[in-house]
Parts: sequence; structure tokens; C-alpha cells
Amino acid sequence: LDHPNMSPDGTKLLINSNAFNKSGVFVVVAAKPLAPANVAVEVFDCTAAEVKWAAPKYHKEIAGYNVYRTTHSGTGFKLITNTPVKGNSYMDYNAEVSQTCYYAVTSVEHSGLESGLSDEVAAGYFINDLPSRVFCEAEKAISAELDAPAPDAIWMKFEGMASGLHYIWQRRADKPGSVKVEINTTRGGKYYVVARMKGRPGAAFSIAGQEVSAPASDEWQWVTSDKPVQFAEGRQFIEIASSKYGSSLDCFYLATDKAFKPAGRIVAERPEALKLSAEAAEGSVRLTWQGRQSKRWHHYNIYCSDKADFAPSRKTLIASPDGQSYLDWQVKPGAKLYYRITQVTIDGLESEASNAASAARKLR
Repeated sequence: LDHPNMSPDGTKLLINSNAFNKSGVFVVVAAKPLAPANVAVEVFDCTAAEVKWAAPKYHKEIAGYNVYRTTHSGTGFKLITNTPVKGNSYMDYNAEVSQTCYYAVTSVEHSGLESGLSDEVAAGYFINDLPSRVFCEAEKAISAELDAPAPDAIWMKFEGMASGLHYIWQRRADKPGSVKVEINTTRGGKYYVVARMKGRPGAAFSIAGQEVSAPASDEWQWVTSDKPVQFAEGRQFIEIASSKYGSSLDCFYLATDKAFKPAGRIVAERPEALKLSAEAAEGSVRLTWQGRQSKRWHHYNIYCSDKADFAPSRKTLIASPDGQSYLDWQVKPGAKLYYRITQVTIDGLESEASNAASAARKLR
């Protein structure tokens, strides 16, 4: 390949490399697919609800859609469809309309890659009496259209630990940055800003006129504005601004209740721990594992340390394979290392770590 090739919906990048002394072709996930648009719900006789949606702008790779439901705005969504829906509507005959329920939909590619949740829609009779939370990925403020003007002070960056694989950051110390993003509030009212932020020198943003700041850290953290801001009902654009170099913003909620603590929008079953075995091989250590694979399994995380009782962390992560075994070629002859493994779901849930397994590399 003379140059990288993008998949039809822009979610995967096809590249070639000779990093391993041979010409290899690699597929890299560059972005999640777009979520469905114009999601709406209609209630029938208090016993059923029909959820409808439209395909997103880019949908050539989409095989179907997953429908999620919760009884709490902004959190606790559970998958209610057994397989991706092929059409653009779903009838929920177990709707909990009497206590109000909320729906959101995701796009699912033929590859299995799933989008984030769409905007939520509510069905019920006590909607205005319950807390309302609106979720927004910050990177939506940076246009992906080819003819869009290049960003100036605020840029978008890629990171696997970001909720949508991307986030925005203030990249200039000499000039403040400002972008606008569209939100959709289900009802008018006063909303607090609850933002996921980080920054080595600290982070500070103004979102819809409300200041939010986080102490210095390389780890993502949730912070809440001191005061609420008034919003009208419906779709509208709000401004995100910053003048503090290095400030990073992953995503944010607008919540009518200041006490709201984000705990993940989707609720899924945590996968089971695996049993790990290590076997010395010539020039390497071979790892194999056993255990039930989660229905929403995505990959494994392998951790390594020179201590048997180590706790897995980002610093001890050495690989994230999707196969059933792993060869560690990095072990020095005679060195004794300990390994632990977890399985991770598409929701980002990670199992408890396995037992610690060890084997010394054989000398050639």
C-alpha cells in the first residue's frame, strides 16, 4: 500500500509496515461507528413502547442496532435485544412505563465494533419529576468533515482509555481555545456540568458558561460545576473553552441533580476470572488460560511483574491479545517473572485477575 486506506465509515485504518522485517498488513481501529440518529419512542397502552431511529450519516459497515433500557436517566442502561436489530425500530413489550424508562440505541458493525449510546429518549408519566442527565462526547465539537476548517487552539486526540476513544485538549499556551458542540436536552431546566477531565498541570474548562477544573493528574477524574446553568428543551449548541495549556476533556454530563456520580452508562455483567498457566519454551514463555468467555468479551489483558503478589496496573500491562495463548519473547534467560491475566468486555469491564503463573525461559 502506498498510503493508508480508511474503511467506508472511517472506523478502521488499513496500513502496511516492515517493522518486523517483512511486509505486514494491519487493521487499526481508528474510531467507533456513529450512533443512530433521531431516536424516538412511542408508548402503546402503558404495556409496550416502540423505539425508532434513523441510520447515522456513515453506515455502510453497520450490520444492525442494539437497544438499551434503563429506569434512571443517564446511567444503568441494559441491553434488551438478543441480537442486533436489522431494521430501524424495535417493539419493547416489557416496557416499564409506569415508573418511566429511558431508551438508547447503538450501531453494530459486521466486525462487531459497536458505537456509543445514542441520545436517550424517555417514556412514562413522571418524567418531569425525575432527574435528567444529558451525556456528550467532547470530541463531537471537532468536525470530521473533509471540508471543515482545521482546529486551532483546541485539538482532538486518540486514547484507548477515553470513553469514545478520543478527547479534546487545549494545545496552545499563548492563545485560548473555543469550540462548539450540539447537545439535546429532554426538558428545560437548570443543569450542573459533570465533566471527565485530566491535565498534568491541572485542567480547566468553561462548558456552557460554567467553570469546571481538576487538580494536576495524568488520570481521568470527574468534576462538577459549583453552579447550574439554565437550558431550554431541545437541540442547541454550547461553547467549550479553555485557556489552560494541556487541559484535556473526554466527555461530560449535564445533570439536574448536583449529587449525580457517573458510574458508566451501560450496566453489563462483569466477566469471570480465568485460570492461567505458564510453560517454559525455547527463547520464550508460553501462556495459556482457561475459563468461560464473557458473552460481551472483547480482549484479554496480560500483566507481568517480578513479584508474585503484584497487583495488575497500567504499568504492568504487557499485552492485550484476542487469541487463546500468548508467547512472551521479552523474558531474559534465567529470569523468573510472574503473569496474571484478565478478560475485558466491549463495555470496558475487566474481570478479577487470574492466579499468578510463572516459568523461567529456557536457554537455547
